Amino acid sequence: GAGCVDQPPSLQQKVPVLLYHHLLTEEENTLYKENGSVISTDEFEWQMKWLHDNGWQTVSSQELIDFLYEGKALPKKSVLITFDDGYVDNYSNAFPILQKYNLKATIFLIPDYVNVYPNYLTWAQAAEMQRSGRIHFGSHTMNHSVLTELSQTELRRQLVDSKQTIE
Repeated sequence: GAGCVDQPPSLQQKVPVLLYHHLLTEEENTLYKENGSVISTDEFEWQMKWLHDNGWQTVSSQELIDFLYEGKALPKKSVLITFDDGYVDNYSNAFPILQKYNLKATIFLIPDYVNVYPNYLTWAQAAEMQRSGRIHFGSHTMNHSVLTELSQTELRRQLVDSKQTIE
């Protein structure tokens, strides 16, 4: 129609991104009441089952980047599932559900927290998930610093070193 402009293929297809942090059982969730970054395992499983049953296909963050910048094709009903920070419940609670419904996800890790704090992933857990082919990893920062408050040198360390550590 009048005034319509053809858009490049990458702008015609929308890809929703679902972001999660903590995924806890009802018992675990009693510790995090009123916390907006927590979802119950039951709710998460319902959402993953809905995606699966309605023909949605999960993609990795790299596949989304390849689609946006190189025009590589994605399934029509594509969705990116992400987890922020790399909490251990991503392994214990989310990973089995993702496997059950044959779905992929990307976890953005904080390397200085891995193998250090008990509520974060270990490198062994991350390696197991990566070997499954279902879980991909991306860099968050080295230690969750507020990037706008850092010197250029420290900013570079946070961004570059986190990526290199994960790789």
